[in-house]
Amino acid sequence: MHHPIIKTMGESGYMTTGKSKVGINATLLLASGLICKVVGALFRLPLTNVLGVEGIGVFQLIMSTFSFALVLSSGGATVALSKLVASHRAKGDFVKLNACFRRAMFQAVGLATLLGVLLALCWKNISTFQHINPNKSYLLFVILLPLGAGMAVFRGYFQGQENMLPTTVSQILEQSAKFVFGLALAVVFSKQSLTSGVFGAFIGITLSEVLTVALLFVWHLRKRKRCVFYRKAKNLWATRKEYDKSNFLLTLSAISLPLANMIDSFFIVGRLQVAGLSASRATELFGVQTGIVGTMLNLPLSISVAVAAACLPNFAFLMSKGENVGSAIEKGFKLLLFFVLPTTFGLAAVAKVLYSLIYPMVTYEILLFATNLTLYSAFATVFTALMQYAIMILQAKGEFGFVAVLTAMASVVKVVLTIFLAGFSFVNVYALAIGNLVFSGIVCVVALAKLKQSFNFKISFWQMGNLLVATLLMYVSASAFLRVGSLVPMLALIGAVLIGVFVYFFAVAPFAIKTLFPLFHKKETQNV
Repeated sequence: MHHPIIKTMGESGYMTTGKSKVGINATLLLASGLICKVVGALFRLPLTNVLGVEGIGVFQLIMSTFSFALVLSSGGATVALSKLVASHRAKGDFVKLNACFRRAMFQAVGLATLLGVLLALCWKNISTFQHINPNKSYLLFVILLPLGAGMAVFRGYFQGQENMLPTTVSQILEQSAKFVFGLALAVVFSKQSLTSGVFGAFIGITLSEVLTVALLFVWHLRKRKRCVFYRKAKNLWATRKEYDKSNFLLTLSAISLPLANMIDSFFIVGRLQVAGLSASRATELFGVQTGIVGTMLNLPLSISVAVAAACLPNFAFLMSKGENVGSAIEKGFKLLLFFVLPTTFGLAAVAKVLYSLIYPMVTYEILLFATNLTLYSAFATVFTALMQYAIMILQAKGEFGFVAVLTAMASVVKVVLTIFLAGFSFVNVYALAIGNLVFSGIVCVVALAKLKQSFNFKISFWQMGNLLVATLLMYVSASAFLRVGSLVPMLALIGAVLIGVFVYFFAVAPFAIKTLFPLFHKKETQNV
């Protein structure tokens, strides 16, 4: 029997006959990623003021469980489906293409539904285990998890078609709707109690997911109407097995950190009580670390995601031609550190003034604690950015199994260390920052060592030293300005930022002239 064929009309998105849209696609994903990071931060900042420090702690405890369940059900679906859809589309085998799509949707949504029902049935037990009042937000997981899983599958399907527009638009819609509905309902419900306020926020998140999945579903139907499928096909078992293998390995890679964070959320409040804190105080400090500091330091990580998204097409292009990508890896590494180091430690330098402006309701004690925690967490943020970049290259090379084992081992070390250290009064919630640093540090060092074995690239100690000295001078100058200045907070913040930027770029000039400027030379960008 001949292969099933497909007829297309217009720009169906199912076939690629023209030039690759890699540059446009990377730009779309980069722009949407940056926008979503900013909107996500804007959501959590006022949410903290609405719910209070303890309330945002409860929110983050529940969110850690949701994140793990979502990654477990659909963590590898987007990447696995995107790769397989692109492969089958290139061969013109659209029956197998759609078989992968149906397999992914059935598995992801089915598992997400089962997990949602299980968590909803155990919502009181989970709340008790986390040392918080019973929260009905877990009941919404029955709807939230299948919606999130379906969203991941749709995005992977469209990305495999080299159509990034649905992903871009849906991400922005999701974050914007979450900001509007989540914040508004949190304000309304918080008038009853802290627990109700958290529940209201999750209702808003559920509404945002409904709107986003509806958009993707309609988009999918619109594309399908332009095509005529001949559905007869035999022996698709190998195709389903191919998807299962890819999805399994990618899910293992993606699940390690969310699982570790969920385990932390189950034990951290209890361990902090062992350290001498009350349950309420422990929840507050957890909220400071994950809701305030974590939200702020997520902004530098958007840079690592952006650099990875921009470099991936170039790496894939060079690898497909059998060329050495060592030079490209080295350039991306330098570009990443050039922006991540000053952004991360710049935020740490102005954290106290910045938090006082954003969270005017928090006590001075909490403000001081958040400021110190930001500085300690900044080191973990830099290693996390490098880790994301290194993992991206390994996955582009197809090292899914290696990444899965590495992240799993690092997660075990993180969980054990965090739970152990949190029980000491002189460490308490700083154990979370230490655990994150150890996790990202282990993965980063081992992943870079693995890359050094496969690719020919080098890291100049002189250049790294120049970046570190420039960052240190920037941090010291911005901090000193804030300490000796007597301006109102807003003017002091602006002045510190301007001085920090000037000092950094002046100190890093030798590195920028010799390293970064050649990146934009025509000879260096022909393959991008």
